[in-house]
Formats: sequence, C-alpha cells, structure tokens
Amino acid sequence: MGICSELTSCMPGFIGAIFKVMANEAKKHTKIEEMDIMKMIVETIYGTGKLLIEKQMNFDGLINRVATKGGITEEGTKIIEEKLPEIINELFEKTLEKRKKTTEKVQKEFSE
Repeated sequence: MGICSELTSCMPGFIGAIFKVMANEAKKHTKIEEMDIMKMIVETIYGTGKLLIEKQMNFDGLINRVATKGGITEEGTKIIEEKLPEIINELFEKTLEKRKKTTEKVQKEFSE
C-alpha cells in the first residue's frame, strides 16, 4: 500500500513542489509576472490532465503528440528523462522509509 499513498494523497504536494521549482526557474529567464507564470502552468496542468483522461493516452503518447522531432519539447523532455529519475527515486526512497518508520511507531504504540 505504501507507494499508493505517495501516488495519490502525497502527489498534489509533490506536483506543487515540482511546479513551484519550475515557476521559480522560469522567472529567472523572463520578465513575466510570477502570478502569470503560475497561471500558465496551472492551466497547462489542467489541460494536460484533461487530454490524458479524455483521449485515454499514456505519457509516451502525450509526449509523442506534442514533441516535434528535433524541436524544443523534445530537447526539454530529453533533459527531464535523463536527470529527473534520480530525484524521483530519492523521493520514493525517503517517503517509503518515513512511512515504514511511522507504521512501526504506530504498531509499537498500539501493542503496548
């Protein structure tokens, strides 16, 4: 059950953290106001989720649909696919470790 919690109840926080970093980094490269950056990101997240659900697409299908061969999106997805897995793996290692410790603590308290 552990990872299911991370994929559901924890995920809004993780998504918020990821896109907060993205917004902060985008702000360094533009004069667009922070709230406008956030609005663009949020509307894009909404549209992306809607597209995935309504077209019953998987993530590869989505990427193939929007990434032009040799284009900007393809370039960006290469970086994400190369560097983000290490961070996500560490995230799951830490959260699952924390979940295990929390479960052990609760079990110990209820067995006393």
